[in-house]
Amino acid sequence: MNFAIVGLGKMGQVVKDNAIKRKHNFIKSFGKNDEIKNLENIDIVFESTLPSVAADNILKIVSEKKDCVVATTAWYDRLDEVKQAVLENKTRLIYANNYSIGAALYEKIVEFSSKLFNKVEDYDVWGHEIHHRNKMESPSGTAKNLEKILLKNIDRKTKVFENAFIDRKPKPEELHFSSTRAGYNNFAHTVAFDSEAQVVEMKHISKTRDAFSIDTVKAGEWLLKQKPGIYTMEDFLSDILQN
Repeated sequence: MNFAIVGLGKMGQVVKDNAIKRKHNFIKSFGKNDEIKNLENIDIVFESTLPSVAADNILKIVSEKKDCVVATTAWYDRLDEVKQAVLENKTRLIYANNYSIGAALYEKIVEFSSKLFNKVEDYDVWGHEIHHRNKMESPSGTAKNLEKILLKNIDRKTKVFENAFIDRKPKPEELHFSSTRAGYNNFAHTVAFDSEAQVVEMKHISKTRDAFSIDTVKAGEWLLKQKPGIYTMEDFLSDILQN
């Protein structure tokens, strides 16, 4: 496929590198605020910028009737607007908090485990995530997904306490999910089921940005085979697990 990238920051660069390794053709790149035009020879555009400009960039790409893989997160307050544009222009778009197949399977494992531990009230549950110091949002989109999974399946937890610092005893119904932002290559999420005598701890660690970028490219390859419409990581993963 011929591809372009909007946003050649650290993530955009590794997406570009891995797409080239997979024998795809890099045509051009755009800055986060550039006018996106002259896409005649482009099959797909990877958007990897900032939440503040992502939706506008997506709308520009779609208006050019090009398919789009959105690697930026935290722009979802404008999701309805983007969905409408995708439908009107009959293009394809996929978005996700995290394109890592390993992270997506980890969420499935946490979901299954939480249903089991819901039946054993001796176990408390908590979560923690760490990302590099330049991560824009806290908690991460993946952490928020994990929070939703745990709240849905653990009846004794009804609300989330997200702060890393707590100056009081947590209430029994609170799920404490903390965040750390430090260092340069930190990507990890932990969920633990904790009793007085033992703990079951599940962790997903991304060793490098390749954990996200390789699967971002694979998501683009998959997207081009689909009908026009808007897709999520759940759609991509379901197709993988069925094959």
